[in-house]
Amino acid sequence: MKKILFATNNQGKAREFKKILSDLQLEVLTLNDFDFNEDILEAGSTYEENAAIKAKKGGEVSGLISFGDDTGMEVDALNGFPGLHSKRFASGTDNDRNKLILEKLKDIPGDKRNVKYIGVIAIYNPNTQETEIFRGELSGIIALKPRGKNGFGYDPIFYLPKYKKTVAELSDDKKNKISHRQKALIKAKECLKKTMNL
Repeated sequence: MKKILFATNNQGKAREFKKILSDLQLEVLTLNDFDFNEDILEAGSTYEENAAIKAKKGGEVSGLISFGDDTGMEVDALNGFPGLHSKRFASGTDNDRNKLILEKLKDIPGDKRNVKYIGVIAIYNPNTQETEIFRGELSGIIALKPRGKNGFGYDPIFYLPKYKKTVAELSDDKKNKISHRQKALIKAKECLKKTMNL
């Protein structure tokens, strides 16, 4: 079975990626498989740059075609905050960051709580040293309180009016069909098929 690397140590993300790519008959490895436990410095000024930095580092560490991703949540009422800094805008856990977002929006009515997830995937080929970039988005509103246990990050406060649920209340299968990562991965899959003759 052909191998690729997903340049992350986040096992929640890794599980999502493996499920989404399961039909390609690939063995998806992570940085843990190469005993690489450092945080890759996200020095880019865009999601695209950060995803490319991770993908390239993964390719250098493993010698494999490597995926890198960068995601963010942009809240309209907060002028796009936390955006690029979604993962690290405050110390603590995902729950702590969710509470901070809710606190910032405590006086904002439901019709003004629009939000979007942005997901960018980069594929780096160490043989050609070329990088391909793919982007997906998911729109919703910020819930009034966290709901659901399935998912990670901001999923418990990311409400989808169409489904009347937060992302954390969706099944894995449903989430993987509509997520920002899925939208980016659908585009990336076609590139991967050609690159790896799948």
